[in-house]
Amino acid sequence: MHLETSDPTFLDALIPSNTGRNDRLDRIDRLINWPKVTALLDDIHAAPEGRPAYRPTTMVKIIVLQQWYDTSDTGMEEALQDRLSFRRFAELTLTDAVPDHSTISRFRKKITERGLARALFAEVNRQLEAKGMLVKRGTLIDATIIEAQARRPQSEAGARSGTDPDAAWTRKGKRSHFGCRVRIGMDAGSGLVRGVEFTPADVADTEAADALIMGDEDAVYADKAYESKERRERLRAQGVKDRIMHRGHKHQSGLPHWQRRRNGLLSKVRAPVEQVFGTMKRCYGYWRVRYMGLMRNEAEALFKALGCNLRRADGLREGCGRANCRFRGRGTADRGDARVMQRTPTRGEDAANAAGEGTAVAAQRAPSPISPGAASFPRRRESRPIGRGAAPSPLPPKIPRNSERKRQFARNQAPNALSETKSGGFAVAFRIRAARAAQ
Repeated sequence: MHLETSDPTFLDALIPSNTGRNDRLDRIDRLINWPKVTALLDDIHAAPEGRPAYRPTTMVKIIVLQQWYDTSDTGMEEALQDRLSFRRFAELTLTDAVPDHSTISRFRKKITERGLARALFAEVNRQLEAKGMLVKRGTLIDATIIEAQARRPQSEAGARSGTDPDAAWTRKGKRSHFGCRVRIGMDAGSGLVRGVEFTPADVADTEAADALIMGDEDAVYADKAYESKERRERLRAQGVKDRIMHRGHKHQSGLPHWQRRRNGLLSKVRAPVEQVFGTMKRCYGYWRVRYMGLMRNEAEALFKALGCNLRRADGLREGCGRANCRFRGRGTADRGDARVMQRTPTRGEDAANAAGEGTAVAAQRAPSPISPGAASFPRRRESRPIGRGAAPSPLPPKIPRNSERKRQFARNQAPNALSETKSGGFAVAFRIRAARAAQ
């Protein structure tokens, strides 16, 4: 038995509508059909006897708020008591009691034990896909290491922690890490996370890669750690373009030129996947896992990805690549248009698609012209003489590095030093000083 939805009270009516208002939370609240999301949780704390439990919609929104603002259960209880915007988002009136920290913890534990975190994540993605936000031009796969909450064992030779046996040792470069590994599959066109896999840190990346391939995308982009002959053949059989980077092996001295060229082009296309990890770590405090055990930390990773998708979807609906989106939009973006991400390929993607054909000739093929909505390369600035309407003049000659040649250059340029343009002010000042030093 759950509490019924409370109607606004007299105290709520006295508060001005713009007091304690958070436009972003209001937009996200309208973006998702929350009853369909929380319909998966109706049987949690739904006993016909006893005190009524809090509504699943309220509890799920509280957990999402925890991800965005990196707060503990106790901190969220205090924030709900203090912030009107949190209460409105969680559908709590001024007279409603706030869930305490133990209630939030027990509800999250129920979700984890029943494995419903992945179902909630899938339902939110289904609604975003129905709104046309998933482009499916490709899936970008990558992984990151998250430090464990448990204390590091003294020995690194496969030692495990007694408090968290699921955490493991691994090496990245010259540094050792003790924790877990999070892998995501991100939609290349929209920046939305489509798949999440959480494993101990010592599990190889290639072992969990197949679960991140959706099968309905046009291509799969991944680094050389995910390369395998079987995976390439499987992608070819499914009709998915293989955009996995090549790596060397013991039977060759080095990669051929076309493979090196292809790897360089693919790395530019798959670089945006790092922004998701940057948002999780920088904004959501996901440098270290919060709980002990693989199951609870996997649920936390899924809720982090769900929070990223909701924030990103809000940015797509607003039609921009602002800081709250944490990504750069490249296409035309009309406000409220769900098709904003149906964009023109960029230079890097066109070149990467050409390189994906597997020949040196295809890798060097000229890219298609840049669309009006894509970014263009900056033009070289031309200096102009003082005065309006004057024709542009060429840039000043390059100053040599050798000291003797600098002095000779200053003697030759000294008569014209004072007649140079304002835009080349640094070069003018250098020539004047050099001319005085040469006299």
